[in-house]
Amino acid sequence: MSAGTVGRHVRRGFTLLELLSVVIVIGILASIAVAKYRGVKEQAFLGTIRADLKTLAANAEFYFADRGTYEGFTPTGLSVGVHVEFVGSPSGYEASARHDGVPGVTCSMKQSNDDGGTVTCTGL
Repeated sequence: MSAGTVGRHVRRGFTLLELLSVVIVIGILASIAVAKYRGVKEQAFLGTIRADLKTLAANAEFYFADRGTYEGFTPTGLSVGVHVEFVGSPSGYEASARHDGVPGVTCSMKQSNDDGGTVTCTGL
């Protein structure tokens, strides 16, 4: 050995502590990303429910214009995963919808002479 290399070791690779630190940081970042993704996904499902209820309202109004009643109207053309219950009467209707992707959340809309058909969601 030469005098200049005595006591020196060439370091190759990473220590176990460095690798563990990187894995922990990646895990923390991944958990934050997954939490954000779930929130965005839930909001998208709620948006789908609201859009379907508003489309249903427009179609129900066309039905009412043709027949003079909401009775007998059947909702069609709903998004995948959206389930709607519709109850019509001669002067108004009530509709509620839920999505498979957001269990426990139900959005509803009521149309009558004194209500303008606002969509409200419960279970959030």
